[in-house]
Amino acid sequence: MGFLLLSLVAACGTGGQNRPYVVGMWPAAGDPVLGPLPYVRIDYNEPVRLLNPFDYSVSVNAGAFSTFATQFPDDPNSVYIWPTGRRGYPEDSEIGLFVSQGLVINGLQHYASNTASLATRSGIENTLPVGELGAVSLVDCVSGTTAETVPAPGAHDPVAVLGTTRGMTRRIWVQFDGDGGVGTSLAWFAPGDGAMTPVPLTSTGELTTPAGAMVVGPRGRLLFAAFRDEGTGAISVHRIDTDTGMETGVLVLESQTPGATAVPRGMAIPPRVELTVIHVATEDAGGGTLARIDAVPFTERDLDTETAGIQGVAVPAGGPCLSTDNRTWVAKDGTSDLTLVPQSGDIADLPGSATGVTTALALSPDEQLVLHGLSGFAGIEMLQSRTLPAEFTNPTAVEVSDDVGGASAGATAVIGFSWLVSSDNFLVVLDTPGGAILTEWTYLGGGSFEQCDLDAGTDGVQALPLAASPIVLGTNHGPFPD
Repeated sequence: MGFLLLSLVAACGTGGQNRPYVVGMWPAAGDPVLGPLPYVRIDYNEPVRLLNPFDYSVSVNAGAFSTFATQFPDDPNSVYIWPTGRRGYPEDSEIGLFVSQGLVINGLQHYASNTASLATRSGIENTLPVGELGAVSLVDCVSGTTAETVPAPGAHDPVAVLGTTRGMTRRIWVQFDGDGGVGTSLAWFAPGDGAMTPVPLTSTGELTTPAGAMVVGPRGRLLFAAFRDEGTGAISVHRIDTDTGMETGVLVLESQTPGATAVPRGMAIPPRVELTVIHVATEDAGGGTLARIDAVPFTERDLDTETAGIQGVAVPAGGPCLSTDNRTWVAKDGTSDLTLVPQSGDIADLPGSATGVTTALALSPDEQLVLHGLSGFAGIEMLQSRTLPAEFTNPTAVEVSDDVGGASAGATAVIGFSWLVSSDNFLVVLDTPGGAILTEWTYLGGGSFEQCDLDAGTDGVQALPLAASPIVLGTNHGPFPD
């Protein structure tokens, strides 16, 4: 539970001024929080902008805690306070916030008339969504046991899975490889439902995708998914309201020419919260294209103004992708190499040093580390890391222990990564002949990390077997306010 205290403070010599004032915060008084907080929001009575972005203080369990303040263009009455270098505030913790008058000013250049204080407690979220053949399971990421398995409509196979929590509502979103012509390319379910609810999507023909291409916005209100429309051969991006589960817009990419081989290969949104740019990697027989979409107003950017029409950036055919505020990476198909695309559009080739093919990419919360998960690797070098000091050109093969119960499980591929929202740890799920296993790692900062021992009763660094058999690893987003 949380509680909110707002205090009005009179300012000398300000009589008659039209001054902004705090009208509320999220979490509000008495609001239960179903998971670790991604941010705290301060709401003002009118549009404001940041004046002194450091004129506030945050504590976690009575200790100082590093954060930063931002705003969104479509939400000028609010300021968001985010943790620095991590996905969210620590779970199951007491969080305090004090906001001074000088944090913002209004359009008349007047600072706020009151201070405000917040005290709340973050929640806990231990379940991780994973996609299996023809189903999605919720897995306890501490014990590795499956809490629930929900069959996919039409027995389709998931290619991407995301969990969102808005207020008291938790939903698992599932993108499928196809819909069989019956409109089940995208669906959702809430824990305990036992069945998925299809999301109706606008299309000419069946919507298909060979790889996951789905992201959720930084405030959890919107979800975006890319598909190939078999009726037109075009790549379409669909915008979904996560509260209603309904499509609110569809955008056909102009940068990718429709054709028999045009498909989406990946989708990414920068973790830098003030940006609302979506990157879509596509490919056809001629190679790859990286498109950029402005989430508001949901239009595609022209990335080559010297060429007629809406153009993307030409890249080698690729796989998974990820983004920051000033660069995007696309995994090169069939290798452990990367293609780096800065905002300028001048691409660079980043050769790999490990044997294998990139199956998943992950970016550390401080944006200092890029991790590849590999298949077809040599020995126990299942991961490859790159660090910012060398502009990510320094690939290093990473040894992974796939021991379960003291013996190697014979891992064959990395299925995926999932950063834990509230800590410095991340999960890596590996495929083995005996089923999937879970490994956990601690990020130490500055591009350094180490594997955790998940079985203290057995000598050596151990992994855990998973009750589920995932083919794609999901991520959690939220909780967010209603």
